Amino acid sequence: RAAPTPHSETGPPTRTRSIPAALRRAVHARDGGRCRYTAPDGRRCANTHDLQIDHIVPFALGGEHTLDNLRLLCGRHNRWRAERTFGTKRRARAEPTPGSRDEQPAPPAPGRPRADMPEAPPPGG
Repeated sequence: RAAPTPHSETGPPTRTRSIPAALRRAVHARDGGRCRYTAPDGRRCANTHDLQIDHIVPFALGGEHTLDNLRLLCGRHNRWRAERTFGTKRRARAEPTPGSRDEQPAPPAPGRPRADMPEAPPPGG
């Protein structure tokens, strides 16, 4: 669980988004330094670059900094997951540069759903 940090001398404690380094290293080791997204057909994303720590239960929705609630996702799958969870307006302030690789949708992945990512990104979008 994330340790609360003081908001002010008199205010309520607040949670911090900072994930302890030891926990970050444990997530990287457990996930083998590679994106943990698994397509519904069972294929795992092979990306080892632009890896980001993702909360399975989002931090914004009360998710904790625990090994069981954290995973590595590549930037593309992490953005796709955020859009599925929060919609596109939520990340409007972080839009990619037009024409950049990041502007492309996450790759479609048909097949059976996984418990932690029940649907594949929609084909072409």
